[in-house]
Amino acid sequence: MSAGRSHRRAATLLSVTAGTAAILVTMAMLVTSMTELRRSSKELRCLHNLGQIGAASMSFALQNSAETPIPVHPLTGQSGLRIPYPENFVWGGKSGRGETVTGQTFVNSLYGTRFGRGPATRALNSIIYRNGFPNYAQNAGPEASNWRNDTELDMSLFQCPGDFGFTGSHSTRWRDSGLSSYDHYGNSYAANIMWVFSSGFCFLRSNSPFLRPLTSIPNPSRTYLYIENAGLLAWRQNYDDNTQCSSGGGGVPTTTLDSEIRGWHGRSFVFNLTFSDGHAARRHINGIVLPSPDIGTYPPDINGNTDLYYFYRCVISRGHDWQKDTLPSRPIQTGIPCFSSNESQTEDNHGHLIPAR
Repeated sequence: MSAGRSHRRAATLLSVTAGTAAILVTMAMLVTSMTELRRSSKELRCLHNLGQIGAASMSFALQNSAETPIPVHPLTGQSGLRIPYPENFVWGGKSGRGETVTGQTFVNSLYGTRFGRGPATRALNSIIYRNGFPNYAQNAGPEASNWRNDTELDMSLFQCPGDFGFTGSHSTRWRDSGLSSYDHYGNSYAANIMWVFSSGFCFLRSNSPFLRPLTSIPNPSRTYLYIENAGLLAWRQNYDDNTQCSSGGGGVPTTTLDSEIRGWHGRSFVFNLTFSDGHAARRHINGIVLPSPDIGTYPPDINGNTDLYYFYRCVISRGHDWQKDTLPSRPIQTGIPCFSSNESQTEDNHGHLIPAR
């Protein structure tokens, strides 16, 4: 073979190799672009859901005499209901399949129709779905078909398209079910609920938008109503270590706080939320920002003490562009006895408020 032919063959082989490599690089870039496009599409749909839910919550506040944006479930506060996070999810959505009372049959879920938490009892549904839902709590139907059908409803507004299930720092019961939040609780989104109570006055008080009129939420554009469930406990990441505050409540089976919590849209500590003015937005939540000692405008503590920083610092739960608490508005008094909910806060022996989950 001549040197010229050998050179041409080598050049051709190099051209083919270079062309193949270019194609592979292009394909990799296309796959990456398509993956990012799908992720962005799901995130936009999730934000759309939360925006619609926010609009429905504003309508709900206008239509109920208490002017509260987050519906209160009829079973809230009933004694003996030892369910982790019940109020966080049963304001809207379908019947859940998780946490069965007896056996492993999902129609026995504590978040389902049989036990009073089906779609007919979730009040925001009545705003969004005008025809409503029949209440089958006392009517299982042939082979429990009514209860089963309530877990299979297409209520996509309450389903984050990126909801692939447990992501850490949450109830181990959800983790162990292997279900998405939508299937476990009937809802991909969690309401902002935060209780306070003291041993001397053992009735729960709300330190969040729950049970609170819209008009008494000081910073509605910053105070969130709902968050994608993956980020429910992200505000606690630096809580015990950096604030020198401890947690009360107890009784809720949770995992340890993970070093990283990824939202359902691929970003570390980034979650979609609905705020108290009805708008939806993406926020970075990785623990709280320590409050300033200058909080003299806050209401006096229950004993009339003026050392307000050390009283309130453990319940100021907020970041740069979001907040969970509704201070300086006073906590909303309720008739709900302590320990009827596992989502609570308490006070230590010095009267300082201590948040739980």
